[in-house]
Amino acid sequence: MSYKEDILKLRKQGDSYNSIAKKLGCSKGTVHFHCSKLEFNKDVIAKNLEKLCRPTPNLKKKELITYLVMMGNSKKIIADALNIDYDELLLFCKRLNISKGDILSGYSKIKQHRRNKKILAVTYLGGKCFKCDYNKSYSALEFHHREPHKKDFTIASNTNIAWNKLKKEIEKCDLLCANCHREEHDDWLSSD
Repeated sequence: MSYKEDILKLRKQGDSYNSIAKKLGCSKGTVHFHCSKLEFNKDVIAKNLEKLCRPTPNLKKKELITYLVMMGNSKKIIADALNIDYDELLLFCKRLNISKGDILSGYSKIKQHRRNKKILAVTYLGGKCFKCDYNKSYSALEFHHREPHKKDFTIASNTNIAWNKLKKEIEKCDLLCANCHREEHDDWLSSD
């Protein structure tokens, strides 16, 4: 008797190995065998790290959530930045069996943490340039303070601070691509 489809269906719904084994009357080993294809494998993630480290602002929300959770972001911060209900995010992660990855260490982990904060900040502001709708690269998107005299700190160099403090500063900004940001600060354009 093949349990494969039933096991995979129950696992995607968030059932544990034990509860699946009890419901279907099979061994936990059988459940593990069929579910191992669904689980995120650290080796696979490590091999694909180059791809994972280069998400773009036009990723689908499901892919972005998966990336952010696997790269070690707090689910509460992700829910806040993406403006989604925290309980829905937890259920989504449980259904797809998405868990925090621990594949980086040392400076690579710090660098990824900073990159993650920028991704969250860009996503929080809409994920595209306020003026021209550019959304191809996180690297080309920058934060422009609408009122420079109210600026407490530069966002780009302070991504290691708490999300709540960073969020307050982000709310004072418009998201601009590098070209639009340069034009915004160009004295030649404003003088006649």
